[in-house]
Amino acid sequence: MPIAKQIRTVLVAAAICGLFLAMNWVQRFPYTFPDLRNYRQGFESGWYLSSVMNLGWVRLILSEGLWVYGFDALWRWTGNVDRSFFIVTALATFLIVYYIFYRTQSLIAALFVCNPAYVNSVVEQLRSGLATGIFLNATLIRNPVIQVPLFVCAIGIHTSFLLFVLFYYAYVAVTRVGIRKLLDERLWLGIVAVLLLAFIIAYVRDFALTAVGDSRAFIQEDQTSGILLGIAWSLFIASFYLFRKQEEYSFDLYFFMLNVFMFLSSTYMGVYGARFVAIGIPSLAALTVHLRSDRRYLFYVHYFTFSAFYFLVWISV
Repeated sequence: MPIAKQIRTVLVAAAICGLFLAMNWVQRFPYTFPDLRNYRQGFESGWYLSSVMNLGWVRLILSEGLWVYGFDALWRWTGNVDRSFFIVTALATFLIVYYIFYRTQSLIAALFVCNPAYVNSVVEQLRSGLATGIFLNATLIRNPVIQVPLFVCAIGIHTSFLLFVLFYYAYVAVTRVGIRKLLDERLWLGIVAVLLLAFIIAYVRDFALTAVGDSRAFIQEDQTSGILLGIAWSLFIASFYLFRKQEEYSFDLYFFMLNVFMFLSSTYMGVYGARFVAIGIPSLAALTVHLRSDRRYLFYVHYFTFSAFYFLVWISV
């Protein structure tokens, strides 16, 4: 990337990150982030840290030990857990907006972070937001010496990214053998393939979490879930299909579809899956580069109308 473009991308990411943080989400909507209280208690009491001590490297990563050790060091350095929450939110938002603007060079696309699902991901579900930013930027890097440690870091922050890393390598593999080109040309076939894969993964994930006693397997749908919300997110796939340019598509398309369909399959099974679609929002924004220029504004209208309505529902719950 030319230096001028790199500087512009950093400045735009910093500016939008500043605007996002200026909203002061926790103070404006104090009752919409209950998990922050659990985070605060877990770190201040030392319970999180004690749960990952004396683990080998593999178990440490799969137990999200990088997140625990990293955030524990951060909050002890700052002396304030809430200030540390703010720093993680800022870093996650900067990385994600950087990714979006790097892929699109569009200010409008960068504003896709104005959505309740995204806000919840980086303000309350801190691990999801930070891991998303690290993972997506790692996909931009072709040097495995740099890329692989970033993937490991994302997994060590949130174990769900083991699935996403494997999906990324599967995408690379089918690209090299020419299968992805076939799926791009017959996009309906790609949609069906990812839909089936998502349902299989959701079933195996639920079974695996239950087997190890992970509490996430037993969390039922919350106010950010539901079949209607899943359908609303799925409509963006339909919009993309109608407005797309006939070309080869990027990893973002398949990654967004995977997350939406994981959300739908989890909802169908009656279990927690709301975070998946939030992880896919940056990729949805990046998809706008594959839209016809004369139809792109319709996609923007679709997204921001949905987000405005979503905000109205979100703040009233």
